[in-house]
Amino acid sequence: CNINFYCQSHGCKEGDCSRCLNNIQYQNPTFHYSCERITYHYTLRFFNRFASEIIYMLNKFNYNDKSYLNVVSLGCGPGSEIYGILKTFLLKNAKTTLYYEGHDLVNHWESVQKISKECLKDTEHTINFYTTDLFTDYHGFKHEGVDLLILNYLLSDAALFMTNTQKTLFIEQIANFVVDKKVKNIFFNDNSYYGYSNQLNSGTQLMNQLI
Repeated sequence: CNINFYCQSHGCKEGDCSRCLNNIQYQNPTFHYSCERITYHYTLRFFNRFASEIIYMLNKFNYNDKSYLNVVSLGCGPGSEIYGILKTFLLKNAKTTLYYEGHDLVNHWESVQKISKECLKDTEHTINFYTTDLFTDYHGFKHEGVDLLILNYLLSDAALFMTNTQKTLFIEQIANFVVDKKVKNIFFNDNSYYGYSNQLNSGTQLMNQLI
């Protein structure tokens, strides 16, 4: 165990990841996603919820006149947004092909991502995941441009784990990417903690800084 059996030392049975997730997701965490078990627990608990949130947002748009959608997801994790997007296409009866590029530096998500790639391999959609830095390893699409940049619970995570200097640099990198790659839309989906103005202590305040 990479975190010295945090579960057992905090009143949980080995393999119960609820307290580990609580530590990761709330104030002053002492470790990040650190093993495959935690990432599976996270996926089974939150995947449907996150996909549903994507559907509610994207359902507002019309895709019937669009043959493809280029989507980049930064900090994609298990890639729940893919299923939200594809479900929206089905609900809209849209003949739209998804081209998806997801980046996450945490490699513990790879086993979940491989399941998604296997499940979707016989569709017309192109799904790619990378455990690399988007800003130095952007692969791009056959059809140029980025229709949608997804920040799905990413900025609140950055607010917890990065120093203020790191946060400022991170936001600058995103802003430069948006301008350089001519990103048409940003989907900021995050928790409801607003934080404090003039402080980079929440996803919302980081998004304000990005704007």
